[in-house]
Amino acid sequence: MRPVKPMIEFKQIVGRGVRRFEGKDFFTVDEFVKAYEHFNDPE
Repeated sequence: MRPVKPMIEFKQIVGRGVRRFEGKDFFTVDEFVKAYEHFNDPE
């Protein structure tokens, strides 16, 4: 675990979860370093 600083890295990490393949119905993002606060968009 480490903080994610660039937005592109955050998107790549989440992007790995959204890749589709047979038998995959969902994915879970466990976020322990508060990246959501760093990339929060109030809108």
